[in-house]
Amino acid sequence: MMHMELLDFVEKELGIDRIINPDLATANAMVKYLWEDLAYFSGEFANGKIKEGIL
Repeated sequence: MMHMELLDFVEKELGIDRIINPDLATANAMVKYLWEDLAYFSGEFANGKIKEGIL
């Protein structure tokens, strides 16, 4: 059974209206965590001649 067919079955036959995909939820949490940390990263190199940052 394909993923969308399985979702339709669960919704119609079992009356469940929301399913959380644990793999997708984990991946989304990891991306959010990484972006929050990287948003505050900045660096200065070569005595201020080179500046790096992600905002």
